[in-house]
Amino acid sequence: MGKIITTTIKYLNVIFCIVFIVYFFFYDKFDSAVIAFFSKERTLAFVLALIPTIFVYFDKKTQNIEDSINLLLNKQDTFTHKILTKSLDDVSSKKKKYKKLRIYAHSSKKIFEIYDDKKIEVDTCYLLLRKFTEEELADERNKDEERNIETTIKQWIDYKKNGHIKKLYLYRYNFNSTEYQVIFDEEILISGIYFPDETITSRQGVIDPIYVECNTKQCKILIKDYIKRFDKILNYYASSKKEL
Repeated sequence: MGKIITTTIKYLNVIFCIVFIVYFFFYDKFDSAVIAFFSKERTLAFVLALIPTIFVYFDKKTQNIEDSINLLLNKQDTFTHKILTKSLDDVSSKKKKYKKLRIYAHSSKKIFEIYDDKKIEVDTCYLLLRKFTEEELADERNKDEERNIETTIKQWIDYKKNGHIKKLYLYRYNFNSTEYQVIFDEEILISGIYFPDETITSRQGVIDPIYVECNTKQCKILIKDYIKRFDKILNYYASSKKEL
């Protein structure tokens, strides 16, 4: 809707400019009272001032105007803090099918438990999950957590077998991440952070994420930056890639 309004404003300005150009060339055809107010010199000066206003000002400012109108009409925040369940509820309510799903997480266990209930379909899903090194697996707690991660991977595979994912790719990283992301196409970013918690097997507590929807130019840039970072990590761990 914002785009429609700003485009309409552009065209109205163009029409306004054309009217004055016509007036300039057919000056003598107009009523004397009009001629008295709009001399040829005034008309020419107005048109010359109006043209750059249309083609320079609006080219630079339209996106900001459009963003503001979209936010006003949608009456919703584009950048919010909410629990993961509510975030995925909002994703599901927006639409039930996406082209690409990118998940960067320790195990994705909690993400899957909530996601499984939403039955959101995707064409391609990329899982980027933790992989413990041989040295780390000497610790029994890490062994348990590796088994938990493997169990979650199998759940994703079953989800694919049920027809909710067409292509599923797994990548594994070998460092302690302090954050997690779930990205739907270039439309929605869910991003949260982990904190040390020795009371649970994974030793990583989870803080509720921020939810970013692609409603403004700034949010579009933010989501694209997260996608670029995600893809760079995938490329770095390309040797771990598996199609599931």
